[in-house]
Amino acid sequence: MRSQKLQPSNSLENVVKFTTKLQKFLIFLLPACLFLASYPQISLGGNDSMNLELSIPEIWLVFFSVASLFKLPQIWRKYRKLFLRTAIFPLYAVLSVCWSANHLRGLLTAGLLILLWYSVWNVVLVLLDAEKIYRDKLRTVFLSTTAIFAVVCWLQCILDVFGAGRETSLLCLGCTSESFGFPHPNGLTLEPQFMGNLLIAPTFYTFNLYLKRHQKKYLALFAFLTSTLFLTFSRGAIYAFGVAFVARLVVEYIQTRQVQRSTGSRTAGKSKFGYSLLTIPVIILSFAFTLTMQGVFAELGPTSTDFVSATTGAIHQLSLGKIDLRPERNATPENEPQDTDTSAIDVSSAEQLPAQATTHSLPVFDGYVAESTNVRVDLTNKALDAWNDSPRNSVFGTGLGSAGTALYQKFPDEMGTSKEIVQNEYASLLLELGLLGYICLFISIFPFIKKISAIELSYLITLCFFSGLPNAFHVYLFPPLVRTPEAEDAKNTN
Repeated sequence: MRSQKLQPSNSLENVVKFTTKLQKFLIFLLPACLFLASYPQISLGGNDSMNLELSIPEIWLVFFSVASLFKLPQIWRKYRKLFLRTAIFPLYAVLSVCWSANHLRGLLTAGLLILLWYSVWNVVLVLLDAEKIYRDKLRTVFLSTTAIFAVVCWLQCILDVFGAGRETSLLCLGCTSESFGFPHPNGLTLEPQFMGNLLIAPTFYTFNLYLKRHQKKYLALFAFLTSTLFLTFSRGAIYAFGVAFVARLVVEYIQTRQVQRSTGSRTAGKSKFGYSLLTIPVIILSFAFTLTMQGVFAELGPTSTDFVSATTGAIHQLSLGKIDLRPERNATPENEPQDTDTSAIDVSSAEQLPAQATTHSLPVFDGYVAESTNVRVDLTNKALDAWNDSPRNSVFGTGLGSAGTALYQKFPDEMGTSKEIVQNEYASLLLELGLLGYICLFISIFPFIKKISAIELSYLITLCFFSGLPNAFHVYLFPPLVRTPEAEDAKNTN
């Protein structure tokens, strides 16, 4: 009888052990799943306001959340207060579905948000409890996966340059040589901006490993990933990386000075800061290498763009038109090639750019495309106008998932469709959840604000350039995946 009473407990314990192993296995798969954000996708149809598609990261999210259900009692026992505090924002977002202008999209987005919130909790707990050997293996898997997909980006460019079609290279429509004279890869994501965003966390993680271990292999990998980040030609990702990197150097300098004051030694802490400074020429050389390769791709590619025109056009685009070194024959007032009708082009989405050029013809753009910036700014302004439309919108928002519908209702002639997104997560959040949503968000994340790293800072910056959960899971899942092992290893070392 006694052994029979113990049986249910043993069964539960076995289930917990099995699900923990399953969690660890799924975490190994997470980097690859995130890099496969848009390919392949399962189309489930759609309606006037949204496309219904199922992606690999979404499938991973469901499986991992189900595997994590048996961890809920442990979380509740150990972290009840923090768990409830972080739940304030997602619960308010779910509640806002009740008054959403798009109930179906709101309901689906709410489901993803809850799964994402619970998954982040479990990723952190699994990594905190895991043995060092598991974290070491995870690091190897993470860096290897990133390197493989970075190689895919370079292969995409090579395939495009030598005439392979998009069905072979898997480049998005606006990513081929026909746009700027050289290809800019999107990996297996929707657009180059998503591929660039995916590379930010691994690049900073490699930077941290180099500072910690001073091994040349990490410096070499840092250079390769940085070059690939520049290759995506995503201004949002590049700017975010640059600002976060400078912020990281400033923090390193301040910490070095504090150590020197506390110890009374001018040399204390200089070693780590010195290794940080050593990465500056690596970044500069990586940019120069990528710029050179873009020029080479233009020379070998299907358009008539030459090395000088391609490299100066790239600088013009990345500098938002502030640095114009282009040859006079290419520097047109409107930044548009002759004999190309761009009136119907929405350059805010790479998928909508035309592939009009043929062999030896001019590319569609020869420098800074102002419309790509103006479209985003205009959408942000429209979102703010819709938010300020009534006191109810200002305080409570139009409801989760309703940004596109709300914009279409207020600006039907200008928007054209209710499927449009704001392309600025902060403006989108304000429109959908109002000031109360921001207050709930601040309450939920306040305990973590002081511990923000360069990775989180860079992703906070990138959210100014796009919005929407389905395409941006990496923003929320990559930081705990790489930061938790770092923090735990540092604690064990000390």
